[in-house]
Amino acid sequence: MSVDYFAEYPCSVRAAVSDGELFRIETARRVADDAMAAMRGNPERHGWVAAQAIKITKSRGAVLGGLPGPPSEAVCVDDLSRYCRGCRANPHGTAFGCGGTIQFPFTQAAERWMLSRLPDDLGGPAGKLLVRVMGQQRFDGASIEFARERPEIFESSVAAERTWRRFPLRRFTVSSSRIIHMMLGSGDLQPHQSRLVAYLLGYSNEKAEPLARTENAPGASDDVTITELKHFLRAAAFAAASRVTLLVDA
Repeated sequence: MSVDYFAEYPCSVRAAVSDGELFRIETARRVADDAMAAMRGNPERHGWVAAQAIKITKSRGAVLGGLPGPPSEAVCVDDLSRYCRGCRANPHGTAFGCGGTIQFPFTQAAERWMLSRLPDDLGGPAGKLLVRVMGQQRFDGASIEFARERPEIFESSVAAERTWRRFPLRRFTVSSSRIIHMMLGSGDLQPHQSRLVAYLLGYSNEKAEPLARTENAPGASDDVTITELKHFLRAAAFAAASRVTLLVDA
């Protein structure tokens, strides 16, 4: 299970396939790649699984190692991916690098990391915006809390929390469920929504300019979910700056 996303940046790939087809191609490729990796690690145990994954991939109309799907959807991934080289929407330099995947389960460490990225000063521009957005109750986190009943989606059944002391007797608390709801629980992110997410988590400034900070890039100590979230936030910052939609398929 995963969340897939792509920046809707105009290019030759998008002229060739629809958004739905692009998601389907990438999902099928990931399933097959995971299965093949498992087979290489233990071919006797996972060989049959890999074979089934390839069959599923073909039935979904993707291309794996040059094997096309149904004629109506037969699109050569290798041919399309050549357009990704040098694309400004592709910071990773990989095929279809304008998007990516956040795989489940969502780790506890990643939830704490997200909260640590929120503004320290609630009196500053970003802090005031955070208080205002959380006060509107639009992102209440209810759908995320419901999903915590499934351990294959969330490592922890309890959300992480961060509390700020605003005044001697007043405190402001935000849960990780509400931040995840804001980022991934509302479908596609329009440019103003990507701008909100990237700004509050320190990936762009007030002018929606992406911030190339060292801590914003994946590091050796990051777990898989943190690494994937960093890629997602970079994509959100790009989408906001380019004023394009960030497609999110959860």
